[in-house]
Amino acid sequence: VSEISEKLHCSHCTLFLRKEVNGEVILVPSMSKESKPSHKCDRTFKPGEGFTGWVYQNGESILSSAPTTDKRFSPTKMGVIPGSMLVVPIKAGNQTIGVVSAAHDIENWFNVNDKKLVETLSRHAGIAIERAIGKRGIEILSKITGLVLSALAAQLVLTGIKHFFTGEATL
Repeated sequence: VSEISEKLHCSHCTLFLRKEVNGEVILVPSMSKESKPSHKCDRTFKPGEGFTGWVYQNGESILSSAPTTDKRFSPTKMGVIPGSMLVVPIKAGNQTIGVVSAAHDIENWFNVNDKKLVETLSRHAGIAIERAIGKRGIEILSKITGLVLSALAAQLVLTGIKHFFTGEATL
């Protein structure tokens, strides 16, 4: 994600991974790099929802020079309106296991060569993941991702409670 963000000079770039919650698939941000704090992505998507969910569901990339004019686009809750977006699936075998979403404030920022670059990097990431953990491991990976995210959330809550009781809390 950092490499893509630097090469393409993105406003933000986020890696979304598949997670199962109560038997339902959602895509959660796994790692993110943004140029401004206001561009931080902390939302989730269901398959088919927004560009990220559509790419996950269809296994095809989206290169959009004006995202808000595309019916697949789902605006953020924070009101950040991207001028252009590049959203690419990460596949292990034939299964989409994640999505890379890059955005910029300026319309027509990304081009076909940028799309090819991110697709190549995503393909290599998928191959590496598949070789490292195998087909069965990919199924397990989504469950592990959920556990890691839950553990991180619990750590944040417990740290906040500790800081509250020790007087280290800041507003």
